[in-house]
Amino acid sequence: MGRIFCVTAALIVSWSTFSFAEDTSDRDDIRTCLSKWSNHPFKDKELRFRTMASSVKVFGVGGTVRDGGRTESPELILVKPSVSVLSKAKMELENPNGWYCLSSNVTVLSKATIYLACKANLASAKDGVAVLGKDEDQNGVTVLGKTQVIRERCTN
Repeated sequence: MGRIFCVTAALIVSWSTFSFAEDTSDRDDIRTCLSKWSNHPFKDKELRFRTMASSVKVFGVGGTVRDGGRTESPELILVKPSVSVLSKAKMELENPNGWYCLSSNVTVLSKATIYLACKANLASAKDGVAVLGKDEDQNGVTVLGKTQVIRERCTN
């Protein structure tokens, strides 16, 4: 049973890494996210956005995705693919004027928490899927795990 589990986890990580190299462009992901927000401040002609690096965390080893920047005006931000296997992963998306677009988020036998500034916006370029798990906002692929979004710094 343990061998099957390890092989399955390795295949999922390999598949996820491979699928990140597809020919889909960052601009396509951004356009998909923009279509999910009914009222956004960005003009389609410009499509200026900042890109945050990918993150992989396996067996507790790996980094945290953190955006501590704050802008005065709305900022469009593409968060590159994130993978978590047998780990507690977190994303800290702290720009209250941030419009965060998740390129892809894969959680396998893990708990992923996205800490999102209260006034920030979040969308996923891919449809969410949960297999024997829980993905509260359908922001990625969750297998035997949990993904949740927690809004922070909200005032009444």
